[in-house]
Amino acid sequence: AGTFTPGKLIIEPASVTLTANNDTKTYNGQEQTVTGFTASVDGLTFIGVSASGSGTDQGDYGVTFNGVTVNTTTDTTGNYVVAGTTDGTLIINRKAVTVKADDKNKTVGAADPTLTATVTGLVGGDTVSYTISRVGGEEANTYAITPTGEATQGNYTVSYETGTLTM
Repeated sequence: AGTFTPGKLIIEPASVTLTANNDTKTYNGQEQTVTGFTASVDGLTFIGVSASGSGTDQGDYGVTFNGVTVNTTTDTTGNYVVAGTTDGTLIINRKAVTVKADDKNKTVGAADPTLTATVTGLVGGDTVSYTISRVGGEEANTYAITPTGEATQGNYTVSYETGTLTM
C-alpha cells in the first residue's frame, strides 16, 4: 500500500508477524532449549532477531523474542515491517520411572528378608520416595511384595510393580 502525493509516491512496508517456535521434550537432567521463529510471509530474513527459551526441570518455559521492535524492525529488504510477535513455549514433561519390588525367598519360620526394590529411569543422582510392604502370612506359599508411593514426584511420573516373596 502506498500514499500518493503529487510529485511523490510513498511506499510503506507491508506487515508481517513473527511466531516463536514451540517444542515438547522429556526431562533428562540437562538444560533443554528451543530456538527460532517463523514469519507470516515465507522467505524473509531478519538480522539481529532471535527467539529462544530454555529450562531444566519439568514445566513450561517461555520462548521469547530478542532484537524486535514492533512497527520498527524490518526484514533485510525493507519491504516488510514486524507488526507483532507471538511467543512460544518449551514444555518439559516428566520422565517415566518404574519402582519394581525385588523377588525374595525365605524359609518358613525364618525372619523376613529385607524388602528392596529396583528403580529404573532415574537421571543422575535423582531419587524418588516409596515404601515396600508384603502381604502377611507365614505358611509355605507366595506373597505379594508391593512398593507404593506418589505417582507424581518432581520431574518424574512413577509406576510401581509388585514382586513375590516365596516361602
